[in-house]
Amino acid sequence: MQVEQVRFDSVFDVQARAGLFSFKAGGRPHYGVVLPGRTIPREGARYKVVMAQAGNWHSVLGWRDLDSGRVTLHESVAGIAWRMIESTWCYALPVLAIGLWISGPWGALGGLLLGAGALAFKGRRALKRHRAVCRALHATTPAAG
Repeated sequence: MQVEQVRFDSVFDVQARAGLFSFKAGGRPHYGVVLPGRTIPREGARYKVVMAQAGNWHSVLGWRDLDSGRVTLHESVAGIAWRMIESTWCYALPVLAIGLWISGPWGALGGLLLGAGALAFKGRRALKRHRAVCRALHATTPAAG
């Protein structure tokens, strides 16, 4: 996870409906950026941005406007919970059917318990990442000169 502070020197190629824009910061252009919440920053705005991969503007997990304090995340806790529920429905029936077919009710139970454990692990990891992004965005930032 990479935390970066950026000042949008110029914002161009704006497609407001899609939340797509390009910008120049520190003399370096970045093209085809979409921030969580489809926000288009104004020129001169200062943002603190958390990315999954360093320098990859397509992997933004969240941002904070340093002037207003507004924070926007890629995914909310409710979104994470909903994704886990969707995953459960997508995988539970096939695992149940295959377990029943291969080794009867005990196989189905074992498959469902294994699947539930995997989903719990995945959900816990997603929540830990969410908390880490929130902490990074709310950490104090020295004033830019």
